[in-house]
Amino acid sequence: MENFINKFLILVISALLIVTYIWAGNTDLDLVTKGEGRLIVKGKNQSIQVSDPGIISQLFVEEGNEVTQGQVLAVINPTDAEGSLEETRKRIAFHSASITRIDAMMNGATSLELKSRLGSYDPETTLAQIELFEAKTASDEFNKLNFVNRRDQLNIDAQILGLELEAKSELLDSLLSEASEILPLVEKGVIGNSERYRIEREQSNIKAQINSYSAKLDQNNKAKEQLDFEEKSFFQERISEMLTERLDHVSQIEILKTSLPRLEERLKLTEIRAPMDGIVNRIYIKSSNAVVKGGEVLLDLVPRNNALEVEAYIDPKDIGKIEVGQNARIGLTAYDSSKYGYIDGVLTNVSADAVFREDKNTYMFMITTKLNSSLVGSDGKIVPLNAGMIAQVDIIRGKQTLLEYFWQPVAKIKDDAFRQ
Repeated sequence: MENFINKFLILVISALLIVTYIWAGNTDLDLVTKGEGRLIVKGKNQSIQVSDPGIISQLFVEEGNEVTQGQVLAVINPTDAEGSLEETRKRIAFHSASITRIDAMMNGATSLELKSRLGSYDPETTLAQIELFEAKTASDEFNKLNFVNRRDQLNIDAQILGLELEAKSELLDSLLSEASEILPLVEKGVIGNSERYRIEREQSNIKAQINSYSAKLDQNNKAKEQLDFEEKSFFQERISEMLTERLDHVSQIEILKTSLPRLEERLKLTEIRAPMDGIVNRIYIKSSNAVVKGGEVLLDLVPRNNALEVEAYIDPKDIGKIEVGQNARIGLTAYDSSKYGYIDGVLTNVSADAVFREDKNTYMFMITTKLNSSLVGSDGKIVPLNAGMIAQVDIIRGKQTLLEYFWQPVAKIKDDAFRQ
């Protein structure tokens, strides 16, 4: 009886072993290569940089906020840009007002007329230009009056010289008449020669005075001509100075106007705006009043409404086992795989070279996996997926039976046996 039981047990065990062998030889297992990564938006994230150095005045977004194209994300030091633009505009206004003042002076306008023409300028600029206009006008009037007084004096001198010359001419005529009466008497001996000598002396003296007055009149006329020349030269020089000053103001306006677009653009750039619809993924500078350098990255923006994919890393020792086109099984740490299952995917890209991961302090190959399905909750609804979620990626590189799975360690031990 005991012998029968032993034989029966041997048969049962043998049958179980045969069944197990058949089952292990026909049961397939997936050959997988594991990687770890995160969900990213298909398409490149955009880093928002600061164009000019400055101070963050306001930050309007937080990580995870959705933004639309053109939305203001932050304001960088607007007071400096506004100040530079305002200063340039004031300088343009000053030069423009100066041109208006010069035109008014050249056209002989009054102070009230100039004030009316400067009505569009700020009171400070208007007052300064009017004061300068009045000062220069007063100076010109003083010089005009000086020329008038000098001309009047020359006219008076000429009038006096004319009267003196006329009087001396009449006196000479009188002496000539007297000589015509006395000289015959001297010839006859009625009167002595002393009278002849006296008349000749007086005639000579009067002629000398007449010549002197005539010379002084000529000198007076030349002085008038010189005065006219000086007056004309002076006011021509004043006109030339005003034209030169006007040209300088026009040149300054043109130079300043060329800088206006750059300053206006700089003012716009102080408002950091979203270049596209997206989600704020990461903010690098979160505090207001923080000093930033030109070109420094303020935040990262993830494109919105773009498909998600998985960016993961594979150990270099496993890179020879995978290739583009292999199927993948993706699990998310945010959702329990036993409840939500896995996402089907396909390997779309393998990096040509290993990249250094600072968090792991090692080199790894980066892979990209496309998502072909979604996660469905127990209520039958598709669960939302967000960029940044941690993902576990299993790259399915083939099949093996359960028997092969158990035999691999034995085969490896066999291959390594006695090698040392």
